[in-house]
Formats: sequence, C-alpha cells, structure tokens
Amino acid sequence: MKEKKQNTNSDLAGGAYTTAPVSSPTTGSTEDPEFLRLPKPGTLDPKYKLSRSKWNEMILPCPANAFKPPIKSICLRKRGAARGVRLIVAAAAKAYFDALIEEANSPSVKKEQ
Repeated sequence: MKEKKQNTNSDLAGGAYTTAPVSSPTTGSTEDPEFLRLPKPGTLDPKYKLSRSKWNEMILPCPANAFKPPIKSICLRKRGAARGVRLIVAAAAKAYFDALIEEANSPSVKKEQ
C-alpha cells in the first residue's frame, strides 16, 4: 500500500507563510457616522439609548415639538414608494443634546419678586 504524504507549511505555496497573528479588517472607522438609523421598534438606539418613538418626537413635526422638530432627519425612498429609510443627521442630534447639557449646566437666573 502506498503511504499518503501530508502537506506541511513549507510544502504549500512555496513556503510563503508567516507566524504573525491574523487580524481581521476593521468593519468601520473610529469616527462617528454622519447619519444614524432609527432603532427597530421595541429596541433602544445603541448610542443615545433612546426609543424609536422618542426619536420620532424629536425628528418629525408633531404637537410634542410644536411642529418644529429640533433635530434634522432625511427619508431615503425610491420615487413613488410608500416606505423608505429615515436617517437622523448625527451632527444635528449631537448639537441638540449638547445644547440641552449646556442649558442644564448653566446657572439659572432667578427673577426677583
């Protein structure tokens, strides 16, 4: 019976191997994204921990915001389509939350009576 030869590292690809550890490519950059997607119903946004309904109150005209949404958003959809993807402008959201933090941290001016 003929003995089967096992391939070794040096036999394969002319011995062009390395002992360096394998690293996976990065899936995204370390920078913040330009747009945020609304979270799925029943879940929270991973960055700000807000629900879909709370985001909708801040990005869509409604009585809760006096029909003037404080955060900009866009809707991507094909012409004539009933559904699309709503994207939140990340810079607008950050500016809005930063303004809320500044307002909360600023000393309130008390009116003298």
